[in-house]
Amino acid sequence: MRVKRSLHLPALLLFIFVTGLLTIPARLHVGDPYTWREEARAIILHQRLDILPADAQSHGEPDQYFVKNLRNGRYYSKYGVMNGLLNVIPLWLEYKIHKQLPAWDSQYRRLYLGLFTLLICVVIAWLLFRIASHYTQSSALAVLYTLLAMFATYLHYYLRTANTEATQVMFFCAYFESVLLFRDSGFRKSRYYLLSWFFVLCLCLTKISFLLLVPLAVLPSLARDDRFRPRALLEALLPCLVIACVVSLMSYIRFGSPFHTGYTWARDDLSHTLPAWKIIPNLFFNEQWGLPSHFPLLLLVPFGVRRFYREHRLDSWFLLLICIVFFFSIGRLPIWKGEWSYGPRYFLFALPVLCLPALSALEWIHEGLKNKKALALAACVAAMSMFGYSSYLQLEVARLDPFFYYWVRPPMGCDKNQAVKDYFATTHFGRFNAELWAHRRNLESLWWLQEVKKSCTTKLFAEYKENLETWVQRTNFYWFSPGD
Repeated sequence: MRVKRSLHLPALLLFIFVTGLLTIPARLHVGDPYTWREEARAIILHQRLDILPADAQSHGEPDQYFVKNLRNGRYYSKYGVMNGLLNVIPLWLEYKIHKQLPAWDSQYRRLYLGLFTLLICVVIAWLLFRIASHYTQSSALAVLYTLLAMFATYLHYYLRTANTEATQVMFFCAYFESVLLFRDSGFRKSRYYLLSWFFVLCLCLTKISFLLLVPLAVLPSLARDDRFRPRALLEALLPCLVIACVVSLMSYIRFGSPFHTGYTWARDDLSHTLPAWKIIPNLFFNEQWGLPSHFPLLLLVPFGVRRFYREHRLDSWFLLLICIVFFFSIGRLPIWKGEWSYGPRYFLFALPVLCLPALSALEWIHEGLKNKKALALAACVAAMSMFGYSSYLQLEVARLDPFFYYWVRPPMGCDKNQAVKDYFATTHFGRFNAELWAHRRNLESLWWLQEVKKSCTTKLFAEYKENLETWVQRTNFYWFSPGD
């Protein structure tokens, strides 16, 4: 189904643009993003993918960010080349306007990256609206679903960080929209099928783990009819071969071998997986890293899944397969949290799509309110409270530095109190930021800081408190706190 044309979509995109423009972040994500920005800088200045050895060796441990190609002795970003290619756009704009492009950072870079990320936000909003429109005739509900996904979940954090997560969400939503268009054409219009494969390729060039999506991307081609056709098999396998060749070629160019993934850093060792029974507790019963506490649309899915399955059976099975493949593959990794981030970032790319059954729950609430059902009113109040609180948490996370939690953790030897350890190990970052912000004028009124004081020397505590006071004043809105 498709919604009728209305002003809802233009109003939505205008709202996303204006709010995004006003809240451009003042601080860049450090760590991984520096890697592909330097790759983009090398493309602009030298028309090549490799980084100067001095720059590569000064950033992190060997193989942590840059990998040395033993065949030619050059250093390359270990991350997917698509990250660097996309960052060429804002860095090229900076270079053309200011006639220089310093390494790592510059006075204007955060603005250009913020504007580029804002463009990605608008594209994601457009894609989410289109995807939701396949499942509801109400453009208002499509807008609501889009706003909830973008402002009431941890997606909001990654839409402000100029990081790869927003890119992954954009490409995955574009892939799924292409699949839906192919389905709506009766699996006849090959241009939509080829477009879906193009976005799968973009995802694989963004992150090597998206090769897991390739076998699933074959399924729409095989769904054209019930009988086996050699042509359908060829149409399914040919894109797989193309993607394998392109990914292997990029690995050969950058790392010296078509089978080199770039992940050779000691901490990238993924040979030790977690037992399967730990996946559910880790992902669903963990305030600091669990999915429901960061993407509350998931909590509506059980209430809408029956209706969604009844109306969209084929889509339901496809979403379930995506969920099983990625959740169990990533959930068993020892690095499933992502760390040095906010929320379980490795799962974010698919969540706005996987939560589509929540749209059926929202439709039920909407219909119940029109019919004045008490249960629907209660569900509406509960949903508003949940999404309102979650939106508040996202605002608190956005208010301060992207790595604020990590910068202000107690120093070694000053966290001997078990209650303090538990607090830092389990508290949602939004709640943590909110409590610190509320006590920013009198930090020693924080219970856990009083406990830290008991465990520290006078000098060490004074240094820690000064660090804490410094970071809590560094807000993260470009126009209101344009840097230090």
